[in-house]
Amino acid sequence: MDDYPFPSAMPIAEQQSKLAVALNILESNDIPYVLGVSPMQLLLKGELDDHVRFLNLHVRRGFVCMHGFDHRTNAGTDDVDPKI
Repeated sequence: MDDYPFPSAMPIAEQQSKLAVALNILESNDIPYVLGVSPMQLLLKGELDDHVRFLNLHVRRGFVCMHGFDHRTNAGTDDVDPKI
């Protein structure tokens, strides 16, 4: 699954709510999955500890992997800067 958190203006609480629904479907049906997480996006979208708690709560049978690092976004925004 690509990406957590998603590089958009959607509030992280809304992203987590939508992702939790999808993860619960996969988890409850024993469907294997890998969730791609971008470390820099975590820092741009709230507190790291809150993200870790969310992931630990919802990812039980799946796997979390580092997906890129920051999506080449400008600091503090979700605008992609292809020159970075």
